[in-house]
Amino acid sequence: MKISTRLMLGSSLLTILAVVVSSGITGWLALDRSTDAVGRSVEQQFMAVAAGRQGSVSSLLQSHHDLLLSLANNRMTQEAIYGFVRPFVSYRYEVTPPKLDALRSAMAEWYQQHYRPLYEQRTRGETPPVAEWLSAIRLEGLLLQQAYMANNPNPVEQLGAMIDPQDATIYGQQHLRYQESFAEVTQRYGYHDLMLVDAASHEVIYSVNKGPVFATSLKDGPFAQSALGELLARMAAAPQAGQFSVSRFSLFAGHFDEQVVFFGVPVYHPVYSPDTPLGYLVAQLPAERFTALMSAGGNWQEIGLGASGDAYLVAPDGRLVTEPRSVLTEPEQALQRLDVRAQPAARLAAMQRHQAVSGRYVFDSPVVHDAAAGKSGLGQKPNPFGEAVLMSWQPLQVGDATFALITEQSLEESYGAVGAMRSEIVLSIVLAVVIMGLLAALASWLLTRMVANPLGRLSASIIEIVHQRDMTRRMPDRGNDEIGSISLALNQLFETFAGLIARIRSTSEQTADAATRNVSTSQDCRDVALHQRQALTELDVESSALQESIGEVARLVGESASQARQADQSAEQGHDSVSKVSRMIHQLAGEVANSCDSMQELQQAAGDIVSVLDTIEGIAEQTNLLALNAAIEAARAGDQGRGFAVVADEVRRLSRSTQDATGQIQTMLDRLRSTVSDAALGLAQEQETAAQCLQGASQAEQLLVAIRDQVADITRASGAIDSAILEESRRAQRMGEKLAGIHVQAQNTAEAMTELTANARAQEELALQVQQASAEFKV
Repeated sequence: MKISTRLMLGSSLLTILAVVVSSGITGWLALDRSTDAVGRSVEQQFMAVAAGRQGSVSSLLQSHHDLLLSLANNRMTQEAIYGFVRPFVSYRYEVTPPKLDALRSAMAEWYQQHYRPLYEQRTRGETPPVAEWLSAIRLEGLLLQQAYMANNPNPVEQLGAMIDPQDATIYGQQHLRYQESFAEVTQRYGYHDLMLVDAASHEVIYSVNKGPVFATSLKDGPFAQSALGELLARMAAAPQAGQFSVSRFSLFAGHFDEQVVFFGVPVYHPVYSPDTPLGYLVAQLPAERFTALMSAGGNWQEIGLGASGDAYLVAPDGRLVTEPRSVLTEPEQALQRLDVRAQPAARLAAMQRHQAVSGRYVFDSPVVHDAAAGKSGLGQKPNPFGEAVLMSWQPLQVGDATFALITEQSLEESYGAVGAMRSEIVLSIVLAVVIMGLLAALASWLLTRMVANPLGRLSASIIEIVHQRDMTRRMPDRGNDEIGSISLALNQLFETFAGLIARIRSTSEQTADAATRNVSTSQDCRDVALHQRQALTELDVESSALQESIGEVARLVGESASQARQADQSAEQGHDSVSKVSRMIHQLAGEVANSCDSMQELQQAAGDIVSVLDTIEGIAEQTNLLALNAAIEAARAGDQGRGFAVVADEVRRLSRSTQDATGQIQTMLDRLRSTVSDAALGLAQEQETAAQCLQGASQAEQLLVAIRDQVADITRASGAIDSAILEESRRAQRMGEKLAGIHVQAQNTAEAMTELTANARAQEELALQVQQASAEFKV
């Protein structure tokens, strides 16, 4: 693959990879940031919706707070309570009351015939506990219920429409006076009922819409244990001007078992009861008002909850105060999806009958507990239907209790914008990668052409230089880019190579000449080494001969010593003979003759010793000459002949010692010969003057003593000569060993010189090859 193709592919791949990586990182960052932004937007939306619902509930509560306090401070309400208290008690005296049992029976009949059907209709089949109610109502209450409920010409659901009972009672007059005003307030503000309660007896002395709670006692009556009774007990326990109390949300049997909440305020009369409450104003508000408020009247999308969002209120005990959206829109499907774990069977049956869950379903969730503890939060949590949703929860203060205001939305809808935005970002990244990849490929192709053309020309020039081996050829170095710099550098490099090859050629020629000379010199050195080895071989032979000669000399010296010892013995015997000369004078002539013969033999032996010493001295001189020649050859051999030179010096020293010893022996022999000559002359004189032997016996004895001494000296000299010759023999042996070592070294030197000659020839051949290779380049 051409470098242009590789450059184009590499740059395209790198550029596309860079585009993909940068686009991926950018897309990931954009997606991450946008996801965070959308998440924050969703959170803010939820918080805004929750804040809006919280504000709406707070506004609702505040409006009722202001309304009821305003009514409590209104002179009409104050006068109304004051006007109803005594007529309520005295009503039994203004009418002709039947017997209590008959009255209860009559009211029971009315409840069964008129109220129960409506109750069963509204409660989906439940039966009101009429007997329980009626048994706990006093006579005044039964009478008022009979007058304003049983005798009311209006239907049960419109009992509050009666304004004037037309019974000529004081209570009736008070009712006629205030009913329209309180009824208008009730209708305008959506109350189920508006009641006035006596502070002393806790009797409900007035009710706008006249239900079962009307004219009953909240202290010991049928509804004393209800949320309404609890509210009255709490307000009565610590009454305070301006106090606004809220009951718990509960299913109230006094109004068709619907979920309601009661608001209560104390009412003071500025004249008759300025310090203590005269009574209490209580408003009954249906929980449906809160459901409508949380859903914006069923318009969830308008408040930002979309197609699946919901907002509902949960009491501190976990009971749903408001209906969930799915129950309002699709009750049957919603009840099927409802998480009914830990829900009592009776409660489930009631939810199925009513097709509603508010007031009955307990949502036991940590978010409810957190909100009840004053904590708020946002996260993915399961809702009452067991579905994982995006949920926001925050506390909502309703009276003295802390409720949980929960806002939720399905994850699909909450993060639908994230998914759509993610798809758009991914599509944008893919399009950007494709477009940028095409642009990168085009740019890479153009860039490759800009780079590849100069590289192609540069490559062609280099190939031509290689084929022609012309180091004088130069490449074009036009341009100020990297390729121009490469061309310039290559020109400089080839110019350097040309000079280097020229120097190599010159050096190789000189090396070839030097190698030729080395071959000749090494050949000469090898020949010299061979000559040296031959000379050392001859020297070794001469050394062996020298050792043999020295052995022979030692043998002769030994014999001379033996003869000297014999002469010593003879001298002793001569001494004895001289002593006996007087007795053996007649044998003198014979003995003298014998002595003359012995002296001749001794003189001849001394002559032989002198001859041997001359031979030894000649050998020593020859050895000295050979050692000198060996030292000269060792000096020529240089470092390899250094050991041989040491041996040659040792041989020269030994030869000089041998010459000195032979000189001493020569001196001693000269003295011996002189002594022998003198002895021979004396014997001749003794022979000639035998007659004078007796007279010269004493002189002969002296002479024999001298002879004995001389012979002793000869004996000692012979021993010294023997020792010297033995030492010379040892030295000659050592010299032979040294010569053997030198011979081995000479052999090694010859072999080394042979190898050096081969190396020199190889160097000569290599120099010729380098010379031939450098000659192929044109420089």
